[in-house]
Amino acid sequence: MRVTASGSRGIGRTVVVPAKCKFLVMEINYGNFETVIELPKGYDLSQARAAYQNGFLRIDVPAQAGGA
Repeated sequence: MRVTASGSRGIGRTVVVPAKCKFLVMEINYGNFETVIELPKGYDLSQARAAYQNGFLRIDVPAQAGGA
């Protein structure tokens, strides 16, 4: 299973990381981008949710009901 995030980031933005922020991947680049994250079996991509806030894209993918 794969999750792909793509888009474009403008030049001149300042990235501020909140003190209690935990993340798996952080890329600070400008221009077009595409990131592919491989997920192990047992996740329900149909229930995936994404939110962009304060310069961070958060993607939540819940485990499948009943476990893997």
